[in-house]
Amino acid sequence: MSSVAVNGIIWTSMGPFFITNIGLRFSSSVLSVCFDVSVAIGSIQTVMEGFSIDLDFFNGKDLSPDNFPIPSVSTSGLAVAFNQSPLTITT
Repeated sequence: MSSVAVNGIIWTSMGPFFITNIGLRFSSSVLSVCFDVSVAIGSIQTVMEGFSIDLDFFNGKDLSPDNFPIPSVSTSGLAVAFNQSPLTITT
């Protein structure tokens, strides 16, 4: 089955949260809204790459309130970094 994906690079922040990439993907009846999100608090930064909210439209699910699919979430990667001079740790 084929899949379609559209990505756009953005840079926006809301407090300690940063969104650097946003996209839509449709594959095998699953519509996904994808983000690259990071949270920075002091010297610690956490990055979730490929964080997505997925809606599975299989078995007759649609956008009506009675038949809306239950959202699920997934992520492709997770990174944590600590950066305070003279020490830098990245995983």
